Amino acid sequence: MKMLRAAAALSCAVALALSGCGTPPDAGSVEITWFQEQGDPVGEGALPGGATLIPDQDSWTEWVADLPADMREAKAAELDSFSLEDSVAVVTVWGRCTETSHLYEDGNGTLVFEIIEDEPATNCVWSPRRVEVWDVPLDTLGVARDEVKLAG
Repeated sequence: MKMLRAAAALSCAVALALSGCGTPPDAGSVEITWFQEQGDPVGEGALPGGATLIPDQDSWTEWVADLPADMREAKAAELDSFSLEDSVAVVTVWGRCTETSHLYEDGNGTLVFEIIEDEPATNCVWSPRRVEVWDVPLDTLGVARDEVKLAG
C-alpha cells in the first residue's frame, strides 16, 4: 500500500511538473491562525520563519508552553482543544503580501511547505507575518507517525 501511494504521489508530481498546471492538493487544513494584519500577536523574535513538524501531543504541549504569553492568550481555547490523536501538526511562519501558503505531501509521508507567489509583479511595502497551524491526518499520509518528515 505504501509503495502504491508513493508511486501515485510521484506520478502526480511528474504530471503536474510536465503539464505546468496547478499544485498538489493540501495535505491537511489550517486549524489555528495568528495574522499580524488583523492585530494578532505573531511571535516576532520568538518563532523562526518556515515550517516546524509537531509529531505528537507531547510535542504539541511543549510547543504551546514555549509560545509567547500573548499568543497563548489570544488563542487559548483553540490551543487547548487541538488534538494530535490521529494526526500531526505543521506550524508555518511566513510573511504575506499577495502570496498563499501551501502544504502538501510529495510521497512516503514527506510534507512540503511552500509559499505560492500569486502576483509576482506586486511590490509590497509590508508583508505581515502569519502563523498557521496545519492539522494533517495520518490516514491521508499512509505512513506511521514516526515516518512523517518535513522536507527541507
